[in-house]
Amino acid sequence: MTQLKSAAKPTPVQCSWLARGLDQAGGKLPLFDRVGQRIDPRTIQSCIEQGWAEPWFSNPLKPDWLVCRLTAAGRAVLERRGPPPSEWRVGEEERPAPVRAESTLMEMAGKTILIVDADAASVELYRAVLAPTGASVIQAGNGLQALRLACERKPDLIVTDIRLPLLSGLEVIRQIRNQPAFGHVAIIVVTAVTSPEYRRLCEEAGSEAFLAKPISVVAFLETVRECLNPSGLKQSHG
Repeated sequence: MTQLKSAAKPTPVQCSWLARGLDQAGGKLPLFDRVGQRIDPRTIQSCIEQGWAEPWFSNPLKPDWLVCRLTAAGRAVLERRGPPPSEWRVGEEERPAPVRAESTLMEMAGKTILIVDADAASVELYRAVLAPTGASVIQAGNGLQALRLACERKPDLIVTDIRLPLLSGLEVIRQIRNQPAFGHVAIIVVTAVTSPEYRRLCEEAGSEAFLAKPISVVAFLETVRECLNPSGLKQSHG
């Protein structure tokens, strides 16, 4: 089995995924590609079987989302293969990116978006989805950090979960809305807590939109666009 692994050559799709771990702490491999699409589980499993990647930890909120890291064998096989990184991205280019209007990208470019979520996988998804828009993404892992970053960075939009350490997302919204200096800030709630009561409380506290986890990438981007547009309307999804 060891000889089989050492003799195997990774496909461009496998190289594309493995190469993402080269510059990450601990060799962490992503759950999503550069256009916000989830990495094919078959790609992940095949790399694990070849010994190029290994399971690192699981997401308690999404047990099927296995976070992996690049192994020494994975680094070695990338070095042996030796093509430029542009070739390693072939696999991602084979999958068409979600269609986004040029006007949508222009509306987001240059904006600052604060992501408030304690779940690392969710934050990674947001970053992947927003990367092509040109928006500057900052993140907070708890409610108190969110308030501090909001004061320091003056974001144009806040995307927050409800369940947060130290200070709930609902309280974050209330405190933001009590500050006149943040009158321009739009707030989107993205949460797995989707009861009608929470929707009502979030709307009353001052959120512009309420989305259910897991998010639809298309619905999320459209909601972000509308909230950054002064003429955007309040809406709920999911």
